[in-house]
Amino acid sequence: MNAPLAKTGLLRTPVGVNSGRPTPARLYNAALHGTDNYQVDRILLDKLTAAVPAFGFALRSEAEFVCRAVRYIAAAHDITQWVTAVPWSLPQPSVDRIDEVICGPDGDARVWYLEYEPVVLAHLRALVGNDGGDRPVREGPVRIVDADPLNPAAVQAGLASHRTPPEDGPIGVVLGGTLSFHPGTRDDAAAVVQEHIAWLPPGSVLVLTHLLDPEEPALTQAASRVQALLLEMAGAVATRAEIRTMV
Repeated sequence: MNAPLAKTGLLRTPVGVNSGRPTPARLYNAALHGTDNYQVDRILLDKLTAAVPAFGFALRSEAEFVCRAVRYIAAAHDITQWVTAVPWSLPQPSVDRIDEVICGPDGDARVWYLEYEPVVLAHLRALVGNDGGDRPVREGPVRIVDADPLNPAAVQAGLASHRTPPEDGPIGVVLGGTLSFHPGTRDDAAAVVQEHIAWLPPGSVLVLTHLLDPEEPALTQAASRVQALLLEMAGAVATRAEIRTMV
C-alpha cells in the first residue's frame, strides 16, 4: 500500500452510548426497522419524515442501491477485496450486509468494515468474533478496522497494520452515505474522496452515495428543512454538481 497521505485528516469524537444525541448509524437503523436505536434517533427520523415523507424510504433505497451496485461490480469485474463504510452496519432486518451480498456460499471475497463508533464496532466484532479477528461469515472472511472513514490516512494505516491486510490487486471501496455526515463543506468531503481514490491500486472501483439536494423549486424548502435537521449530526445534503466533484 502507498504511504498514508495527510491532507485531509479528521478527528471526530465518537458519540458512543450517549442516548441524548442521535447518530447516523442509529438513524439508519431506525429507518431500516432495526431495534438498536434510541428515542432521540426515532424523534429525528420523525422530524425528517415530516419534512420529506419519503425520507425513510430514501435511506432504505440508498442501502438497497449500494447492495445492488456491489453485487454487480463484484460479478462483472471479479473484485474480491472490499473496503466498506456505511452507516447501516447495526443489525437490521431489511437490507443485506455487504459481506452477505458478495460472500456467497462458494465465494472467496473478503470485506474490511471501517468504523470508528465504539457501539457499532462492538456489533461488528460480535459478527466476526469478540477478539475482532477473522471468522468466516457465509464462507467469506470479514475483517474490522477501527478507523474513521472520513480520515483516509487513518484508514490506510489501519488496513496496512491489520493482521490480514488487502493483497495486491483491485479493491472495491464503498462510501455509502458516509460523506453525507462529513462535518466540513462539500469541498472538504470531495477532498476525502479524492484522497481515498489516490491510494487505490489500478482497476479498483468506488461506490459512493450522498443525500441529494434536488435543486427543484417545489422541493427547495423541504431540502432546506432536511439540511437544518441533519445539523444535529453534522449532516448535509449535496447538489449533483457537488457530488460530481467528489469523483
